[in-house]
Amino acid sequence: MLATAQTTLHTFPEFQPHFRTSLKHISLQDALPRDFSDMYAPEVVNDPSVLLASGRPIFTQRELIDWTKNDIRSLLIVCHKPEHGLLPISTPGFRYMYLPLDSSDEDIIATLVQSDLYREHGFDPSFLRQTAQYTVEAARMRADNAKVLTKPQWRNIIENYLLNLGCEAQCRADFKRACHVAKQPKSKLARAPSLEPIDEHKSLSSSLLRQALLNTSPELKAATLKKRKLNKSEKQQIWVKVQTELYQRLGLNWAADDFN
Repeated sequence: MLATAQTTLHTFPEFQPHFRTSLKHISLQDALPRDFSDMYAPEVVNDPSVLLASGRPIFTQRELIDWTKNDIRSLLIVCHKPEHGLLPISTPGFRYMYLPLDSSDEDIIATLVQSDLYREHGFDPSFLRQTAQYTVEAARMRADNAKVLTKPQWRNIIENYLLNLGCEAQCRADFKRACHVAKQPKSKLARAPSLEPIDEHKSLSSSLLRQALLNTSPELKAATLKKRKLNKSEKQQIWVKVQTELYQRLGLNWAADDFN
């Protein structure tokens, strides 16, 4: 699943001005940036046809499970501390994280892994670290291994990490649904219509008899309704299919990986 989206991104503007130092927390609305023009390249922010009403590029809006919540969380990762400091945010499930532009690779990876991005999906820590490491390495290569990232490069790392997690979460959900359908007993699957004339009386009698047998024979009922198991090859086929369909839907030139 590890991949990067080729997006060009540009220093968070200051947040809300003149916060009193006596504040003990900040609302989510006040914590979020108002202006995104420094997060993206000029050719992007100066083209109204590719911008949302918020001023962010269209590619930041993805039809993925829990995307909006986690996109907001990603905007709370900041490279410059707001003048009011990193106050606790009043809305549960959201918090500031500080990640300077001159952070080392290990610090970037650790911050991403420890962030709240897609935390409800319970990803394994090793998967999160592998995803973060791949994302950072790819970004460093594009930046010619510069020690200090530009703001667009910095933001691109966060957005690519977020996109990888979002796609993984969506694929897992789609895979689970597809496997559930594939494991349904044959008695529940649609049957091909018969070309023989239907004897309604005979059909009703047969149906009533079958229901009576199921009600009086738990063994027969269990055998009839038992779901079949999918082998590894079948799971692999389903996994590749859901990944391929998702990437096509999102317009991502990513290759499907193996089912683990």
